[in-house]
Amino acid sequence: HNPLLLYVYRRPEAVAASLEARNGFPLDYGLALWEYYNRNAIAALADCDYIAVGYEQFAANPEMASRQLASELAGRGFEIGEAVPAHELFDAQLDNSPKTEAESRISALKTPEQSELEAICQALVAGDSPSLLPEAITPAPALTTRLFSMGKAFEHSAQARQVRTQFDRSEEHTSELQSQFR
Repeated sequence: HNPLLLYVYRRPEAVAASLEARNGFPLDYGLALWEYYNRNAIAALADCDYIAVGYEQFAANPEMASRQLASELAGRGFEIGEAVPAHELFDAQLDNSPKTEAESRISALKTPEQSELEAICQALVAGDSPSLLPEAITPAPALTTRLFSMGKAFEHSAQARQVRTQFDRSEEHTSELQSQFR
C-alpha cells in the first residue's frame, strides 16, 4: 500500500475559540495558527492519496462519521478490524466550539486569505478534486513572521498562566496531603 493521509478539517472559528479557551491565545493568533497548520497540511496532500473529513461531522454524529470513515478506508483496501465504539474515539465534551454570536465575532477577524483557505478546506471535505487546489498553498513567509511576532507579544502572559496552573495544582496537592493527615 501507498501511504494514505487523513486530513481532518475544523472550522477556523472553532479552532480559534478552542485555543482561546484552552490556552488563553488571542483569537487572531488562533486564526493565524489555523491558517499556518492547514496550509502545511494541504501542501502535504499534494502528491498523496488522502481522505478528508470534517471535525464537525464527528462532533454531530460520531457513530455515522466513524462508519463512513471505516467504509472509505475499506474501499481503499485497508483492513478494518472490529469497530471501536465512536464514544471511545471522540469526546464531545472537549468541544470548545463557539456559539452563534461568538462565531460571528471571530469570523469578522478572519483575513481574506483565511476565508479563501477555509473555502478550499471545505471543498476538500466535500470531495472536490485536488486539481482545484491553488499551486501556492504553502504559508507565505509573512504569515510565519506574523505568527512569530504575535507569539512573542504574549509570551509573558502564557508563562504567567503556566505558573498559575502549576501553583493551582500544587495547592490541590497540598490540600489532599493535609486532609490525609487530619
